Amino acid sequence: MGCEYNRDEVSLGELTKRGIGIGAYVLTWVAILLSIFPVYLITPSSSWAVTGTTTLTVTPLAPTGLTAVDSPSDEGYAINLSWTPSTSTGVTEQRIYRGTTNGGPYGTLVTTIYNNTTSVYTDTAGLANGTTYYYVIRAFGGGQESVNSNQANAAPIDNNPPAVPTGFTAADVQQDNGGAIVLNWTPSTSTDVTQQRIYRGTTNGGPYGTLVTTFYNNTTSTYTDNTGLVLLCNTRL
Repeated sequence: MGCEYNRDEVSLGELTKRGIGIGAYVLTWVAILLSIFPVYLITPSSSWAVTGTTTLTVTPLAPTGLTAVDSPSDEGYAINLSWTPSTSTGVTEQRIYRGTTNGGPYGTLVTTIYNNTTSVYTDTAGLANGTTYYYVIRAFGGGQESVNSNQANAAPIDNNPPAVPTGFTAADVQQDNGGAIVLNWTPSTSTDVTQQRIYRGTTNGGPYGTLVTTFYNNTTSTYTDNTGLVLLCNTRL
C-alpha cells in the first residue's frame, strides 16, 4: 500500500520559519511604539497600561545637589536647605528626611512638600544649637519613593550676641580690711545665655585683660572680687 500524506502535519523547518516571522513582526511593532511614545514607555515615574486592570510604575529619580547651611543672622535653631528637584515626570511629593548620624539612618520626616517645583526649605523643627544634622530628600510619585538624594549636613549656631547685662555697679566692701570690691548687676535679658563672665583692668575704658570669674548661669547678679586686689592705705600724720 502507498503512504498517505497528512496535510495537517507541518515540518520542523516550517515551524521555525513561522516562529522567526512572528518574532520579527513583534519586534517591529515594539520599535514603532518606542519611536512614537518614548516618554511614556521609558521615562522614570511614568505609568502605562499593560492590561485593562494592571499598571506598571517606574521609581522616580532622586533630587540632586542638596546643600545644608546654618541660617544666618539668627539665634540658631534653623538650617537652610536647597536642592534641584527630580527630573522625573509624575512626581507629586518631595519628602525631606533628617538624622544625627553620618550616612543615616534618617529617621525623622521633617516635612512633605506636595509639588516637584519647590527647591528651598528652612528646617526649624526641634533643632539644638551645635548639633550636626544630616539630610536627604526623596521624590515620590505613582506610589513609588525614590532612593535618597545626596546627603548634606549642617549645625545651627547662634549668630547674634546676647544683650549685655545692665545696671552694673562696683563698690568697696564696707567695714573690712580692704582688698575686696562688691559688684552688682542685672543679668542679660536674652533667653539663650549660658554663662556670665566678669573681666577687670586697671585702665579707665579698658582693656579688661583679667577674667575674674565665670558663672555658668544667667541668674547670679552679685559677686565680691577679692582676688589679687591691691589695698590702698591712707596714712594720717
